[in-house]
Amino acid sequence: MTLTLYQDPAALPAAEWDRLVPVSRPFLRRTYLDLLASGFPGAFRYALARRQGEVIAAFVFQRVQLKGEDLRPYSGPEGGKAYTWPLAKTLVDFVRDRLHLLRWPIMTSGSPLAADEPGFAFAPGLSASDRSSLLAAAVREAADSFRGIRGYLISGHGPALNGFHRVPAEPDMTMPLLPEWSSFDHYLESLQSKYRVRARRIMRATEPLLRVELDAAGIRRELDAFNGLYRNVVQQAGFNLETLHEQYFPRMKESFGDAFRFVAWYQAADSASVNHNSSNGMEPAQLPVGFRPIGFRPIGFRPVGFRPVGFHTALSRDGVLHAHFIGLDYEANATYKLYPAMLYDYLQLGLDMRCRMLHLGRTAPEIKSTLGAVATPNEYQFRHEHKLVQSLIGPALLEAKIPEWTRRQPFRSQEHMDRSADPPS
Repeated sequence: MTLTLYQDPAALPAAEWDRLVPVSRPFLRRTYLDLLASGFPGAFRYALARRQGEVIAAFVFQRVQLKGEDLRPYSGPEGGKAYTWPLAKTLVDFVRDRLHLLRWPIMTSGSPLAADEPGFAFAPGLSASDRSSLLAAAVREAADSFRGIRGYLISGHGPALNGFHRVPAEPDMTMPLLPEWSSFDHYLESLQSKYRVRARRIMRATEPLLRVELDAAGIRRELDAFNGLYRNVVQQAGFNLETLHEQYFPRMKESFGDAFRFVAWYQAADSASVNHNSSNGMEPAQLPVGFRPIGFRPIGFRPVGFRPVGFHTALSRDGVLHAHFIGLDYEANATYKLYPAMLYDYLQLGLDMRCRMLHLGRTAPEIKSTLGAVATPNEYQFRHEHKLVQSLIGPALLEAKIPEWTRRQPFRSQEHMDRSADPPS
């Protein structure tokens, strides 16, 4: 088996990469890799493994800076926590007091900007030992190419790597879209009464807002505002290895066309209720209230007298709708229940596009379970180059806990619950 390393996605042998990486994994396809590389020059490495000339594995790695401040929410509460390892509290307290000094150049598999994509693909039938050997070799080659890498973060349920600590991660939330849900109303009918009432209450709360889908020109016209709303969410997240470059959203629209949806939510600048019978500078047909059917033509200009208070994005590939990045004005979110409305909008968008699966990602699992989404366990593998740090960090990582949450059961019938719980294909 041989391994070839590349520093530019344009240099990848297109036919071989595309043959190995399925369409169902859009964040590992060359279109997305090109887009990421354009915003982070030199930050990526790519590798292809071959056996007897045939490509059997593909890898993507990104160099990022791990900052200690980002780890503070995960260092545990000061005092009062019962640690199972006797020295864990001493170690964690020592580290917590010095987190602001921490700067580690680390290498991740895939990209933190596509957290649900582990960053590697293997040919069917490849043995577990071969997968582990290939991933370990690719990690070494990429790290040597970057130079100065101090730690490694391998995401997803990948091959086990010797010397790496396993760390739990937030679960991946997915939701099968059942064939009998030919409309959003049919989905609502499958819910228990309290969840149906909740959904309708959330939809009513957003009625004062204007909701439109934007094309690339419309995104660019409001780009500063949209990037600000995105940064609001990043700051609330607490831990973030990487942030989007400023041109990410319009470039996504230009690269993926109708497969990428950018839905913006506007509030009347004078806080008055929206007059949906007035064009406000746009055609009435472009002023949908609440949850509109998909298919109206995206607009490229700003509605007069409105300011953006949120947006959500999605990428559709191979029958799966992937919820992507969002942006929020948190005051508007509190007033209009904007985030839960976005989740229902993802569901309606998936139904309108006849998708078979809704992929909602790793954050906020409990609220996503109120829609009917189910959790798939997740984990990371981590290793540090310094032997002392590696030996000390292991017991501390054993203390890492995913926040507890309650899975909701929104459906009326057990059949719906069972079918919604089927693992994604």
